[in-house]
Amino acid sequence: MITIKFDTDNAAFYDCEGIESARIIADLCKHLEFHSMKLSNDTYIIKDLNGHKIGSMETSSEQTYEEKN
Repeated sequence: MITIKFDTDNAAFYDCEGIESARIIADLCKHLEFHSMKLSNDTYIIKDLNGHKIGSMETSSEQTYEEKN
């Protein structure tokens, strides 16, 4: 499961809410692609273009993985 929540009520989103949201979502996609081969119980802090913490992405998985011999 992946849950993404972030607040768009600050200066980084002024007059460009969609653009800044898209940039954040693209960044989250890159994070998942390069750091999360297997989802684990993890929380990734989301920051806006100005570096302010605005939310989080939480990941978890109930899948079981068997090691290959």
